[in-house]
Amino acid sequence: GWSRVAAQILKMSTMLACNLPGQLHAGLVAHPKRSRTLSAKRHEALLARSRFWREVQREKKMETLMAKYDKSKTGNLNMQELGDFLQDAAKGVRPSDEEINFVMRSTQSKDGGVGDAITKSQIMIALDVWRHYEKTKPEIETYFKKYDTNNSGMLEFDQADSRQVVSLCS
Repeated sequence: GWSRVAAQILKMSTMLACNLPGQLHAGLVAHPKRSRTLSAKRHEALLARSRFWREVQREKKMETLMAKYDKSKTGNLNMQELGDFLQDAAKGVRPSDEEINFVMRSTQSKDGGVGDAITKSQIMIALDVWRHYEKTKPEIETYFKKYDTNNSGMLEFDQADSRQVVSLCS
C-alpha cells in the first residue's frame, strides 16, 4: 500500500541525504568529471541534486548544533555558549575569552554580522575560523616568541622593521 511506498521513499531520501558528492546517487556517480554514459542534462541534474542534499545536510547540522549549544533558547549563541561550542570543537580545552572574542568578531566580519551573538547561519563560519586558528596557533606563537621582545603579548611596530611585518602578513 501507500504506507510501504512512503516508507521506501523516506528510506531512499535518507540514504541520498547521507551520500556525499562523488558517491553513488541513485546508482550513478555525480561528480564534475562527466560519465560518457550520462547526457549533459542528466549530469547537471545529478550535480544539482548533490548540491541540494549537501545543503540539506548542512542545514540539519547547523540546527543540531544550535539546539545543543543555545542554552538560552534565543536562536543565537552568546559568548558563553560560543565558548562551550569551541571547547567541544577543541576536544575539551576551553578557549580563552580573547580567543572566543576573536572567533566572534572574525565570524561577524566574514558574514557582515553585528552584535555579541552568532546566528545559526554563522555557526559553520565560526567553526571554520576556530579550526584555522587552531591550525596556525603554533606558528603565531613562534612569531610572538621571536618578535615580542618586551613580552607584552602584542606586537608593536617598533619591535619589527617593515620587512619583517610584511613577511609575517604574507
